[in-house]
Amino acid sequence: MRRLAVVVVCVLALPALAYASSSFYADKPLPTRSGATSVSRIEPRFGRVASSLAGKPAQVRCWSALDWARINGDLLAHGGAGESLDFVSGFYWPSTGRIHLDPTACTGLVDLAYRGLRPERGRAFVRIALGVDTLAHESMHRRGFRGEAVAECYAVQLAYKTAKELGASSAYASLLSWQAWAAYPAHPAAYLSLECRNGGKLDLSPQRSSWP
Repeated sequence: MRRLAVVVVCVLALPALAYASSSFYADKPLPTRSGATSVSRIEPRFGRVASSLAGKPAQVRCWSALDWARINGDLLAHGGAGESLDFVSGFYWPSTGRIHLDPTACTGLVDLAYRGLRPERGRAFVRIALGVDTLAHESMHRRGFRGEAVAECYAVQLAYKTAKELGASSAYASLLSWQAWAAYPAHPAAYLSLECRNGGKLDLSPQRSSWP
């Protein structure tokens, strides 16, 4: 996820590395913990939302800044990411079915789900929208869509549902959904599709006239 001035989802769907997953720092045992915390953890509420979107069980791991840096070093050392996680807000590991989120995305989700924050502008708003879009995008990878353009187009359309399941009102979920769509053109080219539009081939609800 390239971040933060605009909500730009750049999420990696990483292939399996050519070494045992037990040696990968991101697969270490973590406590299961919900609520307003920034420690590395398995986040059950976010996992339930991801599972609902993916149509299959999904585990969401939220990482502290220190641990995210260690994962970054691990991936770069083994040639797995292709880019630094300094510019990425999450990745999905197909061999484990786990979604990994960076501290910024997780903080946005915590702000929405646990702190009850409802900003309509500024960095806090961008952070919440980033978290919602990231979670939806990664859930699409978990569902089986490996292509970034497809995953992101579906994520934008599912931002409303994602926000609602995390406790947002209809009005606030709509605001986050529109923010995700407004940021869509700023994504890297690999995340864009001309069919991501009302009536396009990637329209999840072609019977509706509204978008997203």
